[in-house]
Amino acid sequence: MNLKIFPWQRQQWQYLVGTYQNGRLPHGLLLTGPSGTGMEDFTDAFAVWLLCNNQGEQGACGECPPCKQALSGNHPDLHLVEPEEPGKQIKVDPVRALIEFTQFTSQYKGNKVAIIRPAHAMNRNAANALLKTLEEPADNVILLLVSDSPSKLPVTIRSRCQRTQFSSVDRESGLEWLSDITQADSGHLESLWELAQGKPLHARDMVENDVAGHQIQVVADLRDLLAHRTDFMQITQKWTEYGASDVFNWLIYLMVTMTRTKLIVGSEKGKSPNNRDLQEIVNQLNLQQLMNCYDLARRHYQAATGLYNLNQTGLIEDFLLFWQGQTTTGG
Repeated sequence: MNLKIFPWQRQQWQYLVGTYQNGRLPHGLLLTGPSGTGMEDFTDAFAVWLLCNNQGEQGACGECPPCKQALSGNHPDLHLVEPEEPGKQIKVDPVRALIEFTQFTSQYKGNKVAIIRPAHAMNRNAANALLKTLEEPADNVILLLVSDSPSKLPVTIRSRCQRTQFSSVDRESGLEWLSDITQADSGHLESLWELAQGKPLHARDMVENDVAGHQIQVVADLRDLLAHRTDFMQITQKWTEYGASDVFNWLIYLMVTMTRTKLIVGSEKGKSPNNRDLQEIVNQLNLQQLMNCYDLARRHYQAATGLYNLNQTGLIEDFLLFWQGQTTTGG
C-alpha cells in the first residue's frame, strides 16, 4: 500500500477528498486513465485515507492503527481483488468474497473499502455478481474500480459508478519528476520519455531495468535479421526474456521513429536510441513496409497485454518472420 500520490494527481485528489468531506462521495468510483501514470498508487493512497483516523488534506497520517494495518496488508476493512496472475481474468469467486466482505460491520466502525483492479479483467459472471452490490451498497462501503480500458467493462457497471479521469502526464511535469528520482542525464530521460509514450512510471522502470540497453539490442537485432546475419531462434529467446509486451511497445515506438525519419529527412536522428542502426534500416525499407510492421507490432502488443493467455513466444516469432520477409531494396 502507498500513502503518497504523484504531483500530476493533485487535482483528482482534491476533488475526491472534497467530495467525501461534503458527504457526496458515491459508493462506486471508477478510476480510469492511461497505464503507467500511477492510478494504482493513487487508489491505494485514497483507500488508506478513507480508513485513516486522522485524515489530512494531503493524505493519511500513516501512524494511526488503521493506517499501520492497511500498510501491512492486514486491515480488516480493506479488501483487494486482483487477477491471480497478471493478464488473467478475475473470476466470480473473488468477487463473491468481496460481496461477503461488504456485508459485515466495519471492525473500526468506519468505512469499508474494496479495490478491484484492473476492473476490466472481471469476466462476465464476476461483473454480473458485482452489479447488485453496486446497486444496493451497504452503508459506509466504498468500491474503487481501477481500469485503463474502461470500454471493456459492461455498460451496466460503468453506469453505476462515478468516473474519475486521469489524463496523460504532460512532458514537462513528467521529465521534472523523473529527473528528481533518477540519476539519468536529461538526454537519456527524454529518449525514455518518448519510448514510454508519456507514461512516467514506465519510464522510471526503464531506467531501473536498463531498458535502454535492451532497446539498443532490439534495434541491432532488427538490422541483423534484415541482413540475414543472425540466428532467428536466438533473437526469439532473447526477446522473450525481455518480455513480449515491452518488446512490442518498443517496436511500436521504433516503427514510428523510422517512419518519421523517412518522412522528414534527418529530423529524428538526434532522438534515435541507436541512430546508425536505425538509419541503416530506414535506408532498406519503404514507408509501406514500415507501416505494415507498425500495424503488426501494435496488434501483437494488444494481444500480449490482453486478458487471454496467448503464447507470447509465438507472437514474437510471428513478428520476426514477418520482419525477416521484408525486402531490402529500399524505398
